[in-house]
This record gives sequence, C-alpha cells and structure tokens, in this order.
Amino acid sequence: MAYGNLKKQLFESRVQEIEISQKGEVISSDNAIFNIAEKSNISNFHLFFELFPEVLTSINENIQFPCINIEFEGVKKIIDVEVIKKEKRFFLFFFDLTEHYENSQPIVQEKNEASIAKNKLDFEKKLLEAKEEFKNTFLANLNHEIRNPLNNLLGFLETLSASSLSYEQTELLKVAQKTGLQLKVLMEDLLDISKIEDGVLELKHVNFNLSTFMAAIYKHFQHKYSSDIHFTVETESKVHTALIGDPNRLHQILFNLIENAFQNTYRGSVSLSVVPSPNNQHIKSSNETVIRFIIKDTGKGIAQEKISKVFDNYLQLEKEKLKPLGDGLGLKIVKNLVQLMNGTVAVESKIDVGTEFILDIPFTTRIPKKKAYKTKKIPGIYINKNILVIEDIKDNQMLFFKHFLNNDEAYVMHLATDGAMAFSLLEKKRIDVIIAKTTIPDIDIFSFIDKVKEHPEDSINKTPIIVASGNSLLEFQNTLEEKEISNYLMKPFTKKELFKAIKESLNQ
Repeated sequence: MAYGNLKKQLFESRVQEIEISQKGEVISSDNAIFNIAEKSNISNFHLFFELFPEVLTSINENIQFPCINIEFEGVKKIIDVEVIKKEKRFFLFFFDLTEHYENSQPIVQEKNEASIAKNKLDFEKKLLEAKEEFKNTFLANLNHEIRNPLNNLLGFLETLSASSLSYEQTELLKVAQKTGLQLKVLMEDLLDISKIEDGVLELKHVNFNLSTFMAAIYKHFQHKYSSDIHFTVETESKVHTALIGDPNRLHQILFNLIENAFQNTYRGSVSLSVVPSPNNQHIKSSNETVIRFIIKDTGKGIAQEKISKVFDNYLQLEKEKLKPLGDGLGLKIVKNLVQLMNGTVAVESKIDVGTEFILDIPFTTRIPKKKAYKTKKIPGIYINKNILVIEDIKDNQMLFFKHFLNNDEAYVMHLATDGAMAFSLLEKKRIDVIIAKTTIPDIDIFSFIDKVKEHPEDSINKTPIIVASGNSLLEFQNTLEEKEISNYLMKPFTKKELFKAIKESLNQ
C-alpha cells in the first residue's frame, strides 16, 4: 500500500464528516466513527448536541469543542468536535483522539493532583497564618481591654486595704482581691500558652533562694484556704537552695498545681515535698542539679482513662463544687512551662484516694552570698522628685493620685491629659520621670517618645520614660525597647511595682 493511501486510510478512519442543516437535521454522514442515520436530528445523537440547533443560528465562524466523551450504540470514544460554516452549509467533524486522551490522562491527572496538593498546602499555610494572626490580635486586644479595668480594680482594692476596716470588711476585701488576682493569673496563663506555642516565651536566669521561695508559697496557701485542709511544705536538707533559674515560672507552675490540688480536695491534706531528683546521677556538671517537686492531695482523684488527657487544653475534671475560674488552663500551662524549662511532669492518681504530680526541673547551683548588714531607714530630708503622668481617663487618674498621696519617697505627681499638655509641663518644670500610657489622645506613643528624645534641651531629652500598658505583644514591647525607654510597666501593677519602676528609672 502506497504511503499516501496509508495516510488517507488512517485519517479517514479517525475523522467523521457530517453535514447538517441549520435546524440540526443530518443531511449526510460518512459514519467513520459513529453510525448516524440521515434525516435524524443531531440533537438526539447525544446530550452534548441537545442545544446544537440554537448554537447553529448564532455561529459566525468555526467552533472547536475538545475532549468530548461519547457513547453511542456500544461505541465509546473521546473526540474533538469542530463546527464549520461554509456558504450557509454546516459541517461537523469528529476527531477520534481516544488513544491520545487515554494515554495523556494519567500524566494530566498526576500534574493536576500535584497542582491541587501544592494549592492545598499554600491554602493551609495561609489559613494557619491567618488563624495565628487572628489569635494573637484577639488575645492582645482582649488582654489590653481586661488589664486596664483590672488595674483599677486591684489598685483601688490595694488602697482600700490600707484604710481602717472592720474585720468583716477586711474579709470581704480579701475575697475581692483574691478574685481580681485570679483573673490576672488567668490572663497571664492564656498569654503564656500562646507565647510558648509561638516559641517566643523566654526564660529568665536570675539568682534566687529556694528556701525563701518555699516559705512564700506556704504562707500564701496557708492563709488562702480553710483549716479543713491541712497544708504542708517540706524541703529535704540535701536540696540545693542557692539557685539560678526563673523563679517566676517556677512559682507559676507550683501555684497552678497546688491550686488544682485544693480545688479537688474538700477534706484531708495537700502537701508539697521538695527532694533531690534521682536523675541527678546522670548530671555531669558540678554546678547543675535536678530538683523534684511532689504535689500530693487526698482529693477525689482522676479516673485512669482521663490521666493521659489531664494536660490537654481546657480539660475540666468533674467536681462536687463549682468549677473554679480558669480550670483547665492551669494544667496546660504547667506542662508547657515544665517542658520549656527542660523538665518533666508526671501524674499518678486513684479515685477517692488522691492525686500526685511529680516534677523534675533542672537548675544551675551557685555559692550563696553572705548577707550584708543593712542599716535601718530613718526619716530625713528628701528632695522632691517630679513625676509626670500622662493619663486622660478619670478613673486611672484617681488611682495614680491615690498611689502618690502621702508617699514616703517624696514623689510629686503632675498630670497631663494629652501630649501637648505634657510638653507644656516639660518645658515649664523640671520633670524627673515621665509615665506615659500607650494611647495618648493627640499623639501615638512612639512619636511621643521620639519627640522627647529629639528635644533640643538635655533636661527634657534625657528624661526617663516609663510606659504603662496592658499590651503584652512581644513585637510592641521590642519596639519600645528599641526606642530606649527606661521601663515597661505591665498592667495591672501595684503601688510597690510602680514605685520600684520609678526608682529604677531614676537610678539609670
């Protein structure tokens, strides 16, 4: 067979030509692929051609339709369809590309699946980033909005506690203070969980004395709960007490575990034992130690099926009494903080017998310094220090006035309600420290700091600035540090914390 005839045969066997009228009636068909009867209507051939008569009325040029799956009278094909209009005559061409499409389909499918997988990963990444941004923004806003009124609540309660109260009033005040502090702890736990998950919570490495630390823990819980529950704290003599670590995080861990023990114990005892950990035998460095903290109670206990989930987010155990505020967050933050400190935590429990939490936490040891003899502070002549407070909310202003009223440090408060008033006072009076809020009415805090630092007079541009805020976002605090402020005062703060920040700023 000649090459030309072979080519013609291959072409003719794979291409079908059909002439149709404008109404879709089949005038002729070579039936190379499908057996289509003359005088039948193409709209009845297959669902794809059902609306073809309407298509033909509006056609002005050739139209192509690729990859059409057709099954007719037992013949299955994948075809390309081309419609050609020529001098009021309409021609359909079916191109049999079944083999081509079937061979290329796996490749196309694989490519599509890879593209879908990539798009899915991109989408999931963007979704995760959006969720993270929403979570951080939500927590920051919630934190800021709660800390401001909480600062006033605890501040005025602190002021009230210094006044003459009856026994009943004092007890009621203690309940109010306890509730306020519990709210503060809950907010800090929420934020710390978020920071740990984001990998931005940093541990401090400072000197502290474990004996003094344990005494404070004992005193706090001894006064907090009723005598129905016997509370003890015991530290073995072999335990190193001169340590370097993060006492604030250790306090947070033990506070949450002891609080949890009291909440689940209605009679009997709660104990905290401090002993050298058996893991010390694996420590090679002479200035490292692992300390074991055991918190034991005689409460209801935890069912075995719940023990593995006890550190999960927001798990709440069944209690006879009202569930305490923030229950579930405490144990979650314990696990996260212990892991951050390279420690371990385990729990053992029996129903109606009690629960035991066992912590192993490593610390650096140090040689304790000899206590220096301190002379008693005696009254004398103090030089007034002028403190400029920038605050526009009346309740906050009143709290600052209460803090500075009759103070022993000779701090004199001057009030400005906005940036313009603050600069007017700075230029008229020698100001020793500025305490500014982050939301100054007429100027943002960063611009205010820049304006102070860039002032031509040294008496103004060298004035220490303390920023008082409820904003706990790390990026925000880092930006303030870059501006070289002297101190950041996180709300809620006590009078003692306020005056400590002022004193540190004056000594810089």
